[in-house]
Formats: sequence, C-alpha cells, structure tokens
Amino acid sequence: MIYLFPAWQQENYNMEYDPILKLVKIFQHMKEDAQLLLMSYMPFLRYKIENFSLPYWSAFDTIQKIDILTGVPLMLSDLSFPEESEFLYTPKGVVILQEKKKFANVQYNEYGCIEKIYYYQTSLFKVENFDDRGFLSSVEEYQEEKLKKRSYYNEFGEHTLTEYFFPISKVVIEKFGVKGFSKEVYSSINEVLLEALQQKLQQKKEEKQKLISVYQPYLVQILHSLVQQEKITWLIQQNQSFFSLEENEHFNVLEKSERILCDTKCMREKFLHWANENLLSIEEKVESIPFYDLELDLGESNFVQEMLLYVKVNSLNAFKERFIDLLLKKLIENESYYLLITTDSLELEEMIQQKAIQLIDTYFDIDSTSSDFKKTLRYVETKRMQKLLKQDEEAVEHLRKTPLWKQLVAAINVYERLEYRRVFHLYQIRELFKKTRLYIELDEATNFQMQLLALSVGIPQMTRNQFDFVFHKENGILYDEECDLEQEVDYYLKHLANWNQSLIRNIELLEEYDLEKISERWQVVLNGEKN
Repeated sequence: MIYLFPAWQQENYNMEYDPILKLVKIFQHMKEDAQLLLMSYMPFLRYKIENFSLPYWSAFDTIQKIDILTGVPLMLSDLSFPEESEFLYTPKGVVILQEKKKFANVQYNEYGCIEKIYYYQTSLFKVENFDDRGFLSSVEEYQEEKLKKRSYYNEFGEHTLTEYFFPISKVVIEKFGVKGFSKEVYSSINEVLLEALQQKLQQKKEEKQKLISVYQPYLVQILHSLVQQEKITWLIQQNQSFFSLEENEHFNVLEKSERILCDTKCMREKFLHWANENLLSIEEKVESIPFYDLELDLGESNFVQEMLLYVKVNSLNAFKERFIDLLLKKLIENESYYLLITTDSLELEEMIQQKAIQLIDTYFDIDSTSSDFKKTLRYVETKRMQKLLKQDEEAVEHLRKTPLWKQLVAAINVYERLEYRRVFHLYQIRELFKKTRLYIELDEATNFQMQLLALSVGIPQMTRNQFDFVFHKENGILYDEECDLEQEVDYYLKHLANWNQSLIRNIELLEEYDLEKISERWQVVLNGEKN
C-alpha cells in the first residue's frame, strides 16, 4: 500500500496545482493501491475533491470521532437565531442584526454553502465552522479577538475534543471523544494527529507500506517524530522554499528519509546546493523524477492570422515596465498583434493599465477620456456590429473632417487588441494558451504549472529561469536584463520557421514525459532501485 500525504488546506488552496493528485493518476495507471492520509482540518473536504475519485483517510475525522462519509451541507433555514433577528443579504453571505447592531455574519464559501458564522459582541468572540456533511464541526472562542480555544464535535453534536491556545496550550480528549488513545491530555494537536496516524499505520503493519509526503512545514512538524519508526519519501517541488523550518527539524527528517525526490533536475541541483551549504550528506538519497505526466493538447495559434502574446506579471520594477512598454509599442506597430496581460491582483492590473493608457494616448496625441474619443469609440463599435444609428454618425461628422479622426481610430484599434485579466484556473489558462503565439513570463519566480501548460499546447515561451523543459532558441527564450528584448521577442513572432521548430521540440519533450514512461520511472522508485 502506498500512503500519500498531501499538503491540502481548507482555504486558499488550488487543487489543480497539487502534485499528489497527479501522482495518484500515475499510480492508478500502474494498478498500485494508494490512499491519501489527510492531516489538515478540512470540514469542506468532499466538495474540494468531488471531481476526483480518491480513497482517503482523515486524521481529523478520527480524532473528532466522525464516522459518516457523506451528507448534505446545512442551509440557513436549518439554523436557529434569536427572535427578532434582521437578515441583510450580501453577495458573500448574510449579516444578522440584533437591535440594529451586528450580531453575526454568515459566510458562504465558493460552493455557495454555509462554511462559517462569525458572532460579535463589542468585537469578534465566536466562530462556528460547518462540515459539508451537514453538522457543526467546531466552535472557536475568542478573547479580545485572540483565539482562546477550539471545541470539536462529531456528527451527533457531541463534544469530542478541545484545543486550548492560551493561557496554557493543550488538547483534551472529552467524554464523547475517541477511545483507545494513550492519554487524555496532549501538549498540541500535532501530538494527537500523530498518535491517530500511528494507529492507522499499525492496523496494516503486515502489509508492505510506502510513505510519500509533500515536503511542507505543517507536515514536517507532524511527521518528524514518525521518522524514527518509518521511512518516508519526501517530494520537493519546483520553486518550493525549504528554508522555513527549524534546522533540527530539517536535518533529522532529511537524514532519516528513505528518498528525497525533486520534480525537476533544476530543483535537485538547487536542493543539493542548499544541503551542501548545511553540511548534510544526503546526496545519494536525492533524485529527480516528474510527479506528473505531460499530454499533447495542441492549440490553434498557428492557424490564425492574429498573434496573441500572453504576458504574466505579478509585480513591477523598472525592467518589467520597460519590457511592457516594448510590447505595447509592438502592439501599436503591428495590427496582427494582440496583447493579453494577466496579474494576480486588481491593484497591479490597474497600475499597468494606467501606464499603458499614458503610453498609447501620448503616441497618438489623443485623450482617451475625452468626449471625442468616446463618440468615436461608439461609432466604430456600432458600425462593426452593423447597428450604426444616424445620431452616432452625426456625432462624429465634424471629427471625420479633422486630422484627429485618424489618430482616434488608430488608438481605438490598439485598445481593442489590448486586454487585461486575472486568471486563476488551469482550465482557463489552457483555453487561452490554445490561441497564444508566445507566452512571456516577466516575474523572477517561474510559474511551473503554466510552463508545463505552454509545453503541452506546443507554444514557445520566454522565461528568466532555466528549467528542465525550456531550451534557449529550441522551444523558448531564456532572457535577462542585459539582452536585446526586441530581438528575442521577434525571434518567434517574425520568424515562422523558428516557431515551427519550437513546436517540434515541444512534441519531442512531451513524448519523453508521457504517462507510460513516467509510470516506468516510478516503478523503479517503488521497487527501491535508483533511476
């Protein structure tokens, strides 16, 4: 049996990027028995994994003494509130008033279900967390907005466990709590979770077991005591930081590991450099092996005249601003170019947008906030849609006789080929990449998942970091602040032969990382051999 420890969290965690899910797919293809061991508190777990067929064991279900596997989330009508409560409905939930003062705030999650209820007196003093199987999962009590304790419940509403945070940190197994544990009072929740896990592993001790975990601080803190009895294989991901733990936790876990697997050769080199700096003799344990397979899913950008440049940027500096200015100037000069700029924040998007407006308006000597621009824009749009009205024609009649007209129309043409988006889901990115001619990554840190998507769609990419799948002027451009940016951009946009060669190289790489070949490599790992 293969036991996998994912680093899932209830909030702010995108399952699409998870390496464990991709490993499960590989093991299922290999006909290997695998089970997920979940160590995080995730009362809305089932909604998060509903699109995946995954056998799992939840440590929190065990210590909360929860036995049911399915259920239906609670609705507002299932809950009771004081009489004369006033309900104010908002886009994100329901605010409940008592005597015109805020009494509670019902928070709905991304699935449209009640996830939490915040209760207030003079300030926040209680939070209820609900399980997607239809019951109250825990209650958090606050003192002066500082978390004092968290009480856990099972599906019958029975109080099973209490976690105290101050004045003394401890965890107490309550009257209706789980039986058969070694103590009634523990120093931390991690200690309780570890005992639940040890009992779980002991039940199947006669079977051959292999433990594989993502190397993540929360999991290391729970599992570092387990490495005295069990050999664990740790997974290190591209761009992962492994510097955030105490040295003794790091060193003990790594030295006693069975293997340390990095998802790229570049990451293996980076990790070994860190290990050598810290005098860790673990080189023989460290290997590189993909945690994923790559599938060919070619786009259509080479069949259309429009050339879309997909730019990802999450911060600005002088160099990035200079690069964006260059792309905007190329957009102005070439009517077949389209520019899509994606960011993670509205604030950054608006900042880039204002700089672009200033550049474009200055170039054409127009004011895009003026009434002349707005009238011209309406004329152009309605004429294109064949919905032009006489009043729209009359509104621009005087403008069409002036030199300003051509400048306004030209500026509108540029603005129509410039788009801003905040894209978070891989399926959205994949669809956009299918129409993209060149992917440009402006940030210093590589977005590994997006690079893999660009590879699978077959498009070249510009990146500032070397990694296993991008080779300079074979299927992409490795650039820095000293290079000739315009020349590098033009390499794929103005030379179709280079673009076609990049496509061929991407297909060759995809063949090396198909499901069958990756499965063969993982079989070597499971057999205890070296790749």
